[in-house]
Amino acid sequence: MQSIFSFSVRNRKTKMTVKKYYSFEEARQDQWVFHPDADYYKRLRNFYSFAHRFTKLHREKGIKKFRDIKDKQMSET
Repeated sequence: MQSIFSFSVRNRKTKMTVKKYYSFEEARQDQWVFHPDADYYKRLRNFYSFAHRFTKLHREKGIKKFRDIKDKQMSET
């Protein structure tokens, strides 16, 4: 029987377990949480805080005005 793995990440603060699925139907049922509890929201918050560290983009606040297209292209490099 072929298994489908749910991979996880381990960092200093959070330990996430690896769950082994034996069918796509079993994995599909685990995608949805119809009755979330406090622990679910805690895990969700930890997941998004962990993912946020990898997706930080540096953007300047406000509107920047350019005289022409060449000035804009120079600021992108």
